Amino acid sequence: MPDQAACTCGRIRIGTQVSDHLAWRQDCPIHGAASKWYNSPEQVKRREQQRIRLRALQMEAAAARAALET
Repeated sequence: MPDQAACTCGRIRIGTQVSDHLAWRQDCPIHGAASKWYNSPEQVKRREQQRIRLRALQMEAAAARAALET
């Protein structure tokens, strides 16, 4: 497993609490676009599912706007 100390992604802070979630950095050696983690089958599948969901939401929003214009 890669050294997590090499991760350059920031931790997301909510109020005074630091969460376990990351503010993703594209150039991070552990999580970045060129990393094994980012290109793993699990992450590729997750991004594809998110892309499909986003497209569906965009189509719903467009339909709702069109309905308001009529």
